[in-house]
Amino acid sequence: MSENQMQETQKNALVAILGRPSAGKSTFLNTACQEPVAIVSPVPQTTRNAIRGIVNTSFGQLVFVDTPGYHESEK
Repeated sequence: MSENQMQETQKNALVAILGRPSAGKSTFLNTACQEPVAIVSPVPQTTRNAIRGIVNTSFGQLVFVDTPGYHESEK
C-alpha cells in the first residue's frame, strides 16, 4: 500500500471536552475510552491539566482532550 493510499484510508479526529467545573467531563472521557483514564472526584478543579484519551474503532481514531473546567480566578 502506497503512502497516498494509507493517508486516504486513515480517519481521525480531535475532540475537546469543554465545560464548567464538576460538569462530568472526566467521567465522559472515561466512559468514551471504556477505561479509567482521568481521575474522577466531586471536588472542583481535580483536573488541572489537559488529559488525552484515544479511542480506536473500525471507522477511525478519536483523540479526546479532557480540559480543566472554566472558572473565574482571582489570579
